[in-house]
Amino acid sequence: MPILPGMNAEMTDFWQQQSALPHTIHDLPGDHFSCLNARHIDIVLKALNLQQEEIQHG
Repeated sequence: MPILPGMNAEMTDFWQQQSALPHTIHDLPGDHFSCLNARHIDIVLKALNLQQEEIQHG
């Protein structure tokens, strides 16, 4: 769920411009505030782990 409906492409472009390093964007359950609630944390940890492995083996 994007922060504002219909802004996924704009937010992706924004974050790509903020970093000189490649990165991966993951869609997570919840919104900007609730995505770190306990019920979503396993999904967030999995996304971060995958990203970390990509950087280490990339």
